[in-house]
Amino acid sequence: DLLEPQDGHWGRWSSWGECSHQCGEGKEKRTRKCDDPETKNGGKNCPGESVQSKDCYIKPCALEPDDCLFDGQGMCFWQDKSYDKSYMWKRVTGGTPTPSTGPDSDHTTQNTTKNGHYMLAESSSPARLGMKASLVSKVFKSTTSVKCLTFFYSMHGMGIGVLRVFVKFPYSGKENKVWEMIGPQGPGWKVAEVDIPEKPDNYNERNSYIFLDYKIRFEAERGHSFQGDIALDDIFIVNSLCSKKKTLVPILSTTPTTTTTTTTTTTTTATTTPTTATTTPTTTTTTPTTTTTTPTTTTTTPTTTTSTPTTTTGMSDTL
Repeated sequence: DLLEPQDGHWGRWSSWGECSHQCGEGKEKRTRKCDDPETKNGGKNCPGESVQSKDCYIKPCALEPDDCLFDGQGMCFWQDKSYDKSYMWKRVTGGTPTPSTGPDSDHTTQNTTKNGHYMLAESSSPARLGMKASLVSKVFKSTTSVKCLTFFYSMHGMGIGVLRVFVKFPYSGKENKVWEMIGPQGPGWKVAEVDIPEKPDNYNERNSYIFLDYKIRFEAERGHSFQGDIALDDIFIVNSLCSKKKTLVPILSTTPTTTTTTTTTTTTTATTTPTTATTTPTTTTTTPTTTTTTPTTTTTTPTTTTSTPTTTTGMSDTL
């Protein structure tokens, strides 16, 4: 009697491997096997691919003068300007002291055993709901072009509040809010890309060009519980629009860029070769006026957000 054919089914994907390059753009891979169960007696082989790869990015191979990893160079030109020192930005290493919130390590090294550093706004007591912590840059000289601000952030924990980015034009007193993220975004580091405007909204061209000098301000707002640590790391500034610069793909990107693999399975009665599947990721662009409240549930790479500024007057912290 002929044995009954058994169709194959895929097992679980393995974890993503290490990035192939420690600086610049590299590749990560993960695999799965057609063994749950395996194909037997002329049954159908598992459809699709057995290997997936994706772009990864740990850090640039060379830093520009305005880039900061918060490691060997300390805080670079960034300063904590929080009013209340009960809730402020601190340069730390390793995981956060509170469980179920914050990152496990800095973004640069992605390794808890290495001495990498990042900036943390810790939400444990005596911090209270609604407190705000400000991390402020040096004054950047005015330019004739838009710049792209890229940074990595962690907003993991059920008590997460808000992270905002402002561009402050200190000589004119104007401040533009250019990016905002609200609520828990899941574990792991996420990436954001934000266009920095060359001038404030409603700028009067008759004003002196010095009025276009600016600062960048990160503001963390404490959420409703102690499980609301917010972290920042690896801040880069590029002289172009975010949409026009070479794509910076962070480590742990969410969608594989290539999935090209052929799997051949030999059984007692048949040899089958599945077709090769190629998956193309989709890109989502959000506007800054939209408030994002839905947490990221994936543990893989961050969504990249590109923003255009809105203007706010007044601010809670002195720059």
